[in-house]
Amino acid sequence: MAKKNYTMQNKMKAKLGQLISLLRQEKKISLRNFADAIGLSPSNLSYIENGANIPTPEVYQRIIAELKPEAKNHQKMDKLYTDLRNLPPPDVCEIILRNPALCEKLRLLGDTELTVSHINAVEGLFSSFKGN
Repeated sequence: MAKKNYTMQNKMKAKLGQLISLLRQEKKISLRNFADAIGLSPSNLSYIENGANIPTPEVYQRIIAELKPEAKNHQKMDKLYTDLRNLPPPDVCEIILRNPALCEKLRLLGDTELTVSHINAVEGLFSSFKGN
């Protein structure tokens, strides 16, 4: 069983790295220039793009800020990052840190799994806050 999880993790690391590399190349940014922009050595960025390493939360946040992926790719990257790190994406963590009372409200969910309808309702509610 552990071997299967290890294999799955390697596949997810490879997918995340490939997606980062693809988006970087689509923006016509060299590996060296991108590494400089996000504060990594080219070799460390190469390890991430080749699926050997998972970016730290700080590095992941800088990757997203630099690449500015479209929503679909951002969601794919966040899903892979979350599955690999077993943490929410750094920008979501920052939102929770800025709104500590939100933690208690999230705990109300307990082990409830939200349906698509629930998620849509939450999205509508959260969207209404943007005007404030």
